[in-house]
Order: sequence, then C-alpha cells, then structure tokens
Amino acid sequence: MTGQDGFNTLFTSVQDRYDGTDDQLEIDFHYCPLVAGWQSHGATDEQIARLCDIAMQGDRGIAMSFGCELELGQTIAKGYSKCEIRFKRL
Repeated sequence: MTGQDGFNTLFTSVQDRYDGTDDQLEIDFHYCPLVAGWQSHGATDEQIARLCDIAMQGDRGIAMSFGCELELGQTIAKGYSKCEIRFKRL
C-alpha cells in the first residue's frame, strides 16, 4: 500500500497501534468520532452498532477500489475499548 506515512500522521492522535507492510495495514483506534457524535445525539447502543456497520460499508468500498479488503475485529461501537481495522491486499 502506498501513502501509509500520510495515513499514519493523520490518525496519530487516536491510534494505539499501527503496523503495515506492502500487503496489509493494521490499525487499532481507542476513540471514534462517529461513535462520540452518535452518543451525543442520544443514539442507543444498538443504533450505534448499526450505524457503524453502515459507515464501514463505505470504507469497505474504498478499500476494494484500491484492491484491498477491509476486516474489522473488535469495535468501539459494539462495546469494546478499541476498533481493530485491518486492510489486506487482495
């Protein structure tokens, strides 16, 4: 993947872990501005989990346009303390 340094710089303040190779990129975030925004508007935990799934569909589409697959592990929207985001080259 190209441009990892720019991506790393953009999200440095909220990521716990960043690791990448030419074939995969692994990032763990401990804060999600989307979840925080939905919470501030009174969304329930169930609504937040659903909204996160919807939002991530767009990210999956972007990943596919670059020849990658996006995989999610734990997510803040589902009650975990972090989001585990993995991009893997197809």
